[in-house]
Amino acid sequence: MAFAVAYEQADPDYRRELGENQSSLKHILKSPAHYKAAQKRRFSPTTNMQIGSALHCLVLEGQKTYDASFIVKPDDIKFTTKEGKAWKEEHRRYTILDKEAERKVLGMAETLRGLPDFDGTAKDYRKFNEVSIYWDIDGIDCKARLDRVVDRGDYVEVLDLKTTDSV
Repeated sequence: MAFAVAYEQADPDYRRELGENQSSLKHILKSPAHYKAAQKRRFSPTTNMQIGSALHCLVLEGQKTYDASFIVKPDDIKFTTKEGKAWKEEHRRYTILDKEAERKVLGMAETLRGLPDFDGTAKDYRKFNEVSIYWDIDGIDCKARLDRVVDRGDYVEVLDLKTTDSV
């Protein structure tokens, strides 16, 4: 595979592309057995991971994509009830956040929008977010998703947006 760059590629499309990435390759550093086990494991994101994904989506891909991907669970819904299970099934295509998680996402997004690199006003702001790159090393297809690429004139900077629950 030759080196390729994909701008404005939807995340599900990136995930469907073949290729090893940092997340898969870190397991092989332990052992080939760890790598194989990780390939078979079903991944369940934690609430904090969902918050990070929601922030990425809102700030880097925009409100429309966020609204199409995430939904807030109403306070009166309990997933242990018949009504709650039906609501969850009806909204299964969304990542479901509780109100506290969404409050955190919206607060962090507001803070980030106060920074020039994330305020959304730059020309082609969306184009240079979530940039997918593809290449091969010794016949192994590889891929990466760069959060934000900023042209500084004399150089290009890659920004990696991270969240944490403690500082």
